[in-house]
Amino acid sequence: MASSRPSWKGYIKLALVSYPVALWPATAPGERVAFRQINRKTGNRIRHQSVDEATREPVEARDKGKGYRPPRPRDGARRGKSLRARERTATRRFNAAWLAQERVRSRARARQPS
Repeated sequence: MASSRPSWKGYIKLALVSYPVALWPATAPGERVAFRQINRKTGNRIRHQSVDEATREPVEARDKGKGYRPPRPRDGARRGKSLRARERTATRRFNAAWLAQERVRSRARARQPS
């Protein structure tokens, strides 16, 4: 087994004497500490089961996959003026031509006397 390195090195000073100290990991790098959940009443191990959210049926390991949550449908009645304005600015965010025009407009506004 290869020797591991200390996770911290330092000194402890007691009165006029300093002692070198090093903290070493309690386990080897290859070892893994894992705790299992147990039922307190019976002492048996608890196992978790993957269940389909809609059908409430168990899902087998071969049927599992990774993905993302699909966007929720937006309510058309809730769209107000502020939401529409945010949508317009969000679509223009990466439009270089619009950004250049906006800079010119803001400079012109700054030059106008109040």
